[in-house]
Amino acid sequence: MKRIVLSLITIHLSLVTALAQADLSDPRLEGLDLEYYGETVTKPQTGKASVYYDLTYFRLFASHEKGWLGGDGVYTTTLPDGNSFWSFGDSFFGLATEFRNNGRPTNLPRNAAMIQTGEDSWRDFVVLNEYCSTNPNDRDRYYKGKTWLRHSGTKFTQSQINNGENENDHFYWPGDGAVIKRDGKPIFQLIMGAIHGEMVGDGRVVAEYSLEGKPGDPGYMKLLRVVDSAGKDVTNNSDIDYWPAGYGSGVIEGDDGHIYLYGSVGTGFLGAYAIVVQ
Repeated sequence: MKRIVLSLITIHLSLVTALAQADLSDPRLEGLDLEYYGETVTKPQTGKASVYYDLTYFRLFASHEKGWLGGDGVYTTTLPDGNSFWSFGDSFFGLATEFRNNGRPTNLPRNAAMIQTGEDSWRDFVVLNEYCSTNPNDRDRYYKGKTWLRHSGTKFTQSQINNGENENDHFYWPGDGAVIKRDGKPIFQLIMGAIHGEMVGDGRVVAEYSLEGKPGDPGYMKLLRVVDSAGKDVTNNSDIDYWPAGYGSGVIEGDDGHIYLYGSVGTGFLGAYAIVVQ
């Protein structure tokens, strides 16, 4: 079942009507691995609320020691092999401190991706981004990450990227994705939003990846091509015909065999209307 995650939550706050102490028997908390944090004052008409740490998400995401340390704009898709694909927008990479802040060298790749193979710990995630360095003596670049899918229009050199600088001129933010079959082989399609300059959107493209093999194999999640709205392969070409609408906010694989793309079209200052195509 596809889950659409709009924002990575490493500490999940479950607000329930408070008693004098934690009430883990509340049916709304059933099935969750929680640790009671305490009470917080809310609006006068609602009294106080009990706050809990969601240890499941903390164990999976907030306990990464190096490499990927956190990210936003999260989507996840179940793959045919039972694993889950996770994509992120801006993500911190580097070496975590005891208090999980940026006290040690980190950088901010504009997109990131991981394959989840289990549910026990952060070690069940295979990070797909390349690292600038895994040499502990190279402190300035140690486990800093490179952007997972680079925009072909970036002017950043390979040397800058290897040093942990990130392409702020042109880059992609991931949207939702789905699995299709072509010539009998599964292919993962991910909608990517193109951004340039001061957070200006350029539209959407579709990136296609191979799902042959297993996580860790050289060919697994290998980029096959980036396709624009005209169906043209623009993997290494900055001359792209973008989809003008913001497709990719959500993707639903319907029981009728169709894939439904959800998005929005702006109508002016802070205005937009929802759209869907199949």
